[in-house]
Amino acid sequence: MKGDASISAFFGADVELEGNLKFRGTVNLEGRFKGEISAAGTLIVGDQATVEAEIHVSTIIVMGVIIGDIKAEKKIELHAPANVTGDI
Repeated sequence: MKGDASISAFFGADVELEGNLKFRGTVNLEGRFKGEISAAGTLIVGDQATVEAEIHVSTIIVMGVIIGDIKAEKKIELHAPANVTGDI
């Protein structure tokens, strides 16, 4: 991915998480997440991911499904087959 030196964490398609996720750096989600996400970094929502969350990050790149509101300080990228239900 352009501009990112490395991914801090990767959650594969078989991972299901619930709760509050806080991080710095870059996190790639490919599985299911439900809760809240707050980060001073980049969130990548892969094409296999389903995220039900209120999201507040610096940058977000979406290819999967998000149900919830997104707030990004720097940039929001939507790539096919992204599906967002909520306010951006």
